[in-house]
Amino acid sequence: MRSPEPGEDLALIERFLGAITRFPIFGALKSLQAELSGDPSWLALRPPLMPLSAADAAALHRAVAAAGIVPGRDGAGPA
Repeated sequence: MRSPEPGEDLALIERFLGAITRFPIFGALKSLQAELSGDPSWLALRPPLMPLSAADAAALHRAVAAAGIVPGRDGAGPA
C-alpha cells in the first residue's frame, strides 16, 4: 500500500466525517463497527439512543464507501 500524499489522509477523514455526521452519531458508529466486526451485537443501544433503521444503515454504508473508506484497509476489524 502506498503512503498518502500530504493532505490526502486529512481529506479522507473529512469526507468520512461528512458522511457519518448526516446520521445519529452513536447509531452510525455502532453500525459501522457491527459491519467491520461481523458482530451484530454492536447494534444494541439503550434508550433514548436508537439504532439506525435498515435503510439508514444501508445509506450510511454507501456514503462511507463513496467517501473513499475501504473497510479492509481503513477499518479496525477482527485480526
